Amino acid sequence: MKTIRNKFAIYLMSVFMLGLFSCGNQMQEKQDKEQSAEMKDKMEEVKSDLNEKQQDMKDDLEEMIATFDQRIREFENNLEEKHIELTQETDEALQGLKDQRDELQEKLDKYSQNAEENWDEFRVDVEKKMDEFEKSVDEFFYAEEDS
Repeated sequence: MKTIRNKFAIYLMSVFMLGLFSCGNQMQEKQDKEQSAEMKDKMEEVKSDLNEKQQDMKDDLEEMIATFDQRIREFENNLEEKHIELTQETDEALQGLKDQRDELQEKLDKYSQNAEENWDEFRVDVEKKMDEFEKSVDEFFYAEEDS
């Protein structure tokens, strides 16, 4: 009788321990799922922020190129209306600006292909080129106004 009680006690202890182990695993799985969902949400938020920054840069670059194109059209129309010939130096400077513009347009075209890859490198390079281009355009047009 004593051995049956001992076996029964061992059996109850085993069932109890198994129950505790199962509950612990279920709680851990629930915590893991919650943490995974939180991480997924954070990743989506970071990706959304990155996409927004990329779109802002793309919009800025498109606007800069469109503004330059408009200024060039106005400049060339003004030259044509007044029958003014460009000096070789001015023509070369204007061609240099057009080349810079084309380089920025090429970067904009490639933007979609590598928007997420090497974003920081891409952003720094484009921002530098945008600044250089803007400075060159301003210098060119202010120099022409002074002439």
